[in-house]
Amino acid sequence: MYFFIKTENPRPTFHLDMTPEERAIMERHVVCWSEKAIHGIAIVFGPMLDPRGVYGIGVDSNRISPQGGDVET
Repeated sequence: MYFFIKTENPRPTFHLDMTPEERAIMERHVVCWSEKAIHGIAIVFGPMLDPRGVYGIGVDSNRISPQGGDVET
């Protein structure tokens, strides 16, 4: 099973005017999702430059064990 994730930005201009703190958080976010991609959990992720408003998307695979915890990668 796959999950589609859509994130809303805190403001319409977020991708253009991130503060240094926000940029640092986003850089950690990319590292986290890149690791998930390496392990086959994240299928695709990134910004969507929609003219109506930029947002983030991700598609990940269902890697939840029957006991309810994350599957180790």
